[in-house]
Amino acid sequence: MTTYNDGVALLLEGNYAAAQAKFEAALAQDERLAEAHNNLAFALRMQGTANFDRSLRHYDRALELK
Repeated sequence: MTTYNDGVALLLEGNYAAAQAKFEAALAQDERLAEAHNNLAFALRMQGTANFDRSLRHYDRALELK
């Protein structure tokens, strides 16, 4: 969970690319962590329109898990 918490801290700082990497690492450890999918989706979305499709997939997965 430390990796996920590190991602949250980076997200709050506005460091979206670094947060993305932390959330991806957290999901590699536990793919069923809905909060990580949700925050990864947000971090992707904040990095530009090229990431919108991938972001939407993670939002959808977060909803499936919750």
